[in-house]
Amino acid sequence: MKKIGKIIAALLGAIVLIYIFLAGLGPETYVISGKEIPKKYMQVIRDLGLIEEGENVQLFYSDAFYNIKDGMYFLTEKRLVIYSRDWTTEKVSTLFSEIVEIVPEIGNSSWDDSVIWVSTKNAGELRVPVSNEDGGSERFYEYLKKKYEQIIE
Repeated sequence: MKKIGKIIAALLGAIVLIYIFLAGLGPETYVISGKEIPKKYMQVIRDLGLIEEGENVQLFYSDAFYNIKDGMYFLTEKRLVIYSRDWTTEKVSTLFSEIVEIVPEIGNSSWDDSVIWVSTKNAGELRVPVSNEDGGSERFYEYLKKKYEQIIE
């Protein structure tokens, strides 16, 4: 019986180590500034044609476990971009001038993502999950709201 317990403990330990290793290869679990984005992520963003020449990512979040193509959300000085290769329409990019309404659902825990609902003229209603960790959802929302308010003034 002790051998079975040791085997199970060893397997669980191996699973935890594999999980920690894979999590270390994936994107951060929090919102990062454009200056903090790894070069490899910026290369993916450019290769997918998600930003224009001269445009800069201001805030970035990925809810993907390993590959940012599984889900990334970011703000530039001009637009909101959301992307997932699992969607029928993989890329949705909307200029701040196309936004009609922004409704934040800020979560109470750093373990849960907040959701920012963005209604647009052309893309309909967009669901943007954003990490609460280190106040990321509030920073993301405040930047988006500021850019939107500059347009409507």
